Amino acid sequence: MVAPLVGGALVAEMVAAELDVRFAFAERRTDAGGVTYVIPDAFHDHLRGCPVAIIDDAINAGSATRATFAALTALGARPIAVGALLILGETALTHFAVNKLAVEAIARLPNDLWEPATCPMCAAGEPLNSPSA
Repeated sequence: MVAPLVGGALVAEMVAAELDVRFAFAERRTDAGGVTYVIPDAFHDHLRGCPVAIIDDAINAGSATRATFAALTALGARPIAVGALLILGETALTHFAVNKLAVEAIARLPNDLWEPATCPMCAAGEPLNSPSA
């Protein structure tokens, strides 16, 4: 059971305890090349070559889940499933399907992500606002 540290780690740790399996996490790293996720060295030996599930609390575009998948496959682990409390929209589902990952979620809600050129609120000239304003 592996999760992005910021996001699904607490959920994944509880699921791993319930299933009596090991838990690991992927840490988010930012550098000049962008954002990546890395699996800490302490987890390498028990993940390499093993089937793993990736758990997250909520998946929207799926960037953290996809980056965790990349870190696991680079290590030699075999991601086989993705689980989440909530999946918003379908943006991430294509990546999961292409990589033959089983997907389970407690809830799914629609969510439309638009590029600025196709955003209906942008086209209507709606100003951005802050929830705290």
